[in-house]
Amino acid sequence: MTAFSTGQRIGLAIGMLIGLDNCVEGLFIGGGSDPTPIPIVALSVGLGALIVGLLAVAWKNGTRRPVHIAAVLIVLNAIAAIPAFAVPDVPVGARLSAGFAVLGGFTAIALLYSRRTADGPSSDGRGTGHRPAGTT
Repeated sequence: MTAFSTGQRIGLAIGMLIGLDNCVEGLFIGGGSDPTPIPIVALSVGLGALIVGLLAVAWKNGTRRPVHIAAVLIVLNAIAAIPAFAVPDVPVGARLSAGFAVLGGFTAIALLYSRRTADGPSSDGRGTGHRPAGTT
């Protein structure tokens, strides 16, 4: 069990927002005149639910394994969002959501895998290795 730094907790929160965006967007995509196949919508909602669930477990228990699995799912989500920029006639809302999936996903993973800074010791108990200037 490890304590997450503030930056890592922000990364957890951004990752959960990405998952929630997938779930909510899937509910709106499923009906109407949208030609998106239902299995694709279900896969998107399932992916979002898995991301939220894994990151919530990581936050609650302080474990890193769910973070690693969620990071892979966030990357897959970002890859799946890229075609929204290349396909014509994609609604602006879908492009904004895809942009959030890509940029937010990159930011979340960068924060999740950031090292602890001088705000406390690392999880291995050896400290951060940071020494103030002028000390030996």
